[in-house]
Amino acid sequence: MFKFYDDDEDRIGLIRGDNDLVPISLLHAHMDPFYNECRAYGRLIERGQNGKIAARCYGYTAISAEREEELYRKYGVEHWGRPVGDRQPIRAIVKELIEDDNPLTHKVAKKILRDLRKMRKMGIYPMDVRARNYKAGLLVDMSIAMTTPHYLFKIRSRWQIEILQGQDLAMFDSMIGDEEVIPSVRALPNEEYCTKLRSQMKKDELAEKRL
Repeated sequence: MFKFYDDDEDRIGLIRGDNDLVPISLLHAHMDPFYNECRAYGRLIERGQNGKIAARCYGYTAISAEREEELYRKYGVEHWGRPVGDRQPIRAIVKELIEDDNPLTHKVAKKILRDLRKMRKMGIYPMDVRARNYKAGLLVDMSIAMTTPHYLFKIRSRWQIEILQGQDLAMFDSMIGDEEVIPSVRALPNEEYCTKLRSQMKKDELAEKRL
């Protein structure tokens, strides 16, 4: 699956004045889905955790411009989901294929929570903790993960950083509630915050469906 980066979306999300602090090269390095996975997996591999917390990474693959042209002539695929007029290279992380459609169990949920806390200590924040992003207890998508050092942790206030860093645990609790894992496993004691986050997540999902 190929995911492409559109820096215009992140530029819009920056607070007035941040554009002067964050060059486009830094945005790409910290927000491009491909680089996000590279940085997160680099940290996991460095700590000897490849294949233990997230699906094992075997490296990456890329399609050259010549090969892309050949595929276009053969199959008629032109944009590959890229923004119109964008010629970003086609790259993807090569991961272990995990075929697991079993429901989230209490045992697996406890492992996921332990892994999230391990990742936090390593400076990795997946930012998208949802049941669909896990297979057999392993994280399979880190395309929006934040790995320290990260530019947002340099330009945001302390309370904003704490919200960003706490989002994964709040999303874990929301996931547990949605999946109705019994007995429940909780990462945070503040159920009111989780309820608000769950409501916002559902609004975001409805917005995605409308697109």
